[in-house]
Amino acid sequence: IDESGNFSSCFSEMILQDTKDVCPDMTGSVATIAGRVATESGDAMGNLMVEMMNMTMQENNMQMTSTGGDFAFSELSYYMDYAIAPSPADDYLNGVSTLDILHIQRHILGQQRLDSPYKMIAGDVDNSASITAIDLIELRKLILGIYDELPQNDSWVFVEKSHEFIDEGTPWDYPSRIDLHSLYLSEMGADFVAVKVGDVNSSVTVNAKDNYEIESRKNNKIYLSTDDAAYNAGELVAVPVRMDQGEDIAGIQFTLEFDADNLLFEGIDNGSIDISQNNFALLNN
Repeated sequence: IDESGNFSSCFSEMILQDTKDVCPDMTGSVATIAGRVATESGDAMGNLMVEMMNMTMQENNMQMTSTGGDFAFSELSYYMDYAIAPSPADDYLNGVSTLDILHIQRHILGQQRLDSPYKMIAGDVDNSASITAIDLIELRKLILGIYDELPQNDSWVFVEKSHEFIDEGTPWDYPSRIDLHSLYLSEMGADFVAVKVGDVNSSVTVNAKDNYEIESRKNNKIYLSTDDAAYNAGELVAVPVRMDQGEDIAGIQFTLEFDADNLLFEGIDNGSIDISQNNFALLNN
């Protein structure tokens, strides 16, 4: 600007060159996706397969978690789309018992609600986005050995740990995998919460080698008794089974073995406990 207030302008172009290689070259740069898989109570899911999918290149890679539940996929190219998802394990009966049936039944009746969204997900045994009497039937068939696996659900399901439930009473719409679009930085928090289907009282043993404290029941023994008697071949026999302290029992689970080559099982009659065909199964070993 001169003394008269006149001015002029021009445009120039500046080119910056990193001649001393101070800035990293983005071409060919790589990142890492790492995380941990653990239950709601923090027990690590070791020896679990985790899948990493490169959605851009249509490539998959599998990795097994460490004993601490950790995994890491390294040397991943920038600006591509990735997805991470654990693979379900097949230990269907692990952590599942009659006590879970009682907890689910109390939840349905409104007597004692399941107190976390993860327990709600575990209680949805038939994968119907609800907890109903059907879940009780499906879980009972699994416990009785009628099912080797659940027909409508996996043994384990996995929830993205950072997911926030809008309504914890209806937690069904949850992400079971982590999507990372146009990855340009390493993601070190790709964590999942592992949920054991059917186990609503969190009694699952995550790693068989782990040293878990087992509740002692030595002082809570319940004795069953029946009559000692002799019978003739071909005779129809009723064998009464009695239980002491029966009024304190909310549920019971046991196996009764007998010589199927010489005895024919006809059925069970109700006594003081309401029981039906749905409460037992005959299995040939």
